[in-house]
Amino acid sequence: NTSKNAYLDADIDLGGDALAMRMAGEYNAIFEGCGHTVSNYTQSGQSLINIMGTTSELRNVRFECDGQATSGFGTVAFQNNGKMKNVDVEVTVTGSINNWGPMALATGGTFEDCDSTIHMAAAAATSNTLFHIARQDGTTNFTNCTYFVDGEGAAASFLADPTGVTARTSL
Repeated sequence: NTSKNAYLDADIDLGGDALAMRMAGEYNAIFEGCGHTVSNYTQSGQSLINIMGTTSELRNVRFECDGQATSGFGTVAFQNNGKMKNVDVEVTVTGSINNWGPMALATGGTFEDCDSTIHMAAAAATSNTLFHIARQDGTTNFTNCTYFVDGEGAAASFLADPTGVTARTSL
């Protein structure tokens, strides 16, 4: 339900599925991860959450995506002025990708205490227009966000980081 708060009470292992689906409608509630992890999936479609509306918050959760091969949308959400707080994403980019950020395609909104780890396969070296946290339009706010990029394709073209986003030096 797009207006009901949701709480994870355990980790979720998606069994290696390729997800080509997403939540329908605009989500305007709290998704509380309670420190749990959603793992073991490949993103072949759009983001898991269609739209995070102005009153939505995604917090205290980790996403582990085994393969990312879709341009534009982030692994987690299309964020329309929502808030992500204490969200971690670990993603493996398996091929060339453009106009992408590991967490979201963000039109406004807030990212606070978020972290991304991006593993770039060799085939991802030709990627361009990448963002370390979220593909964003310049009105998005970042506070205390960090990232790490490694792998054979780590030389792909990432755009300059906005204020509030800094690199980590190790896993």
